[in-house]
Amino acid sequence: MTVEELTKLVADKLQVGSRSRERSEELSRLWFETKNPMLGGLSPNELIDLGKLNKVVEFVTSAE
Repeated sequence: MTVEELTKLVADKLQVGSRSRERSEELSRLWFETKNPMLGGLSPNELIDLGKLNKVVEFVTSAE
């Protein structure tokens, strides 16, 4: 999975609880930038920068 595909997947998941696509994309950007204790205290962007895209993908897909 590419970063672009992951971004779309996160936005799609967030759209379920949001009223608009635009809002879900905004929430998605925020999610990627926010440190997450379930990701070792790093943000998804930080993990991706460290070459751990697969860890972020696994986290997102396991949240289904």
